[in-house]
Amino acid sequence: MKDKLLIGANTLNGLFRLYFAYLGTTPAIQEFLTVAVSDGTMNIINIMFLVLGLGGLVSSFGLWRGTEWAPKALVFVSVATILFDIWGYTVQSSAALGFIVPIVSLFMLYRSGRLHL
Repeated sequence: MKDKLLIGANTLNGLFRLYFAYLGTTPAIQEFLTVAVSDGTMNIINIMFLVLGLGGLVSSFGLWRGTEWAPKALVFVSVATILFDIWGYTVQSSAALGFIVPIVSLFMLYRSGRLHL
């Protein structure tokens, strides 16, 4: 059950990040931004959304398949997402919402014994 929650949450998080990577290439992204960002900053945001979204989907697929590398990949994607969202918070405070799934994922991996500190 816990793996289903972990897989589902990270799959949805990956899909949302891919959606925002696409949305960032359209004028519709302005509805979500509370501050103006330069084209260069928007490109960084879009690339990171794309990379983290794909990484989250690959990690979720690996967890679903029960592969050995998937928990490590999910830790990497979660930490990268947290770091990206720390930077994103300096651009816009709503980026703090991006902390939820990666922090919960790391906690669940730790509690299940698949994350060793």
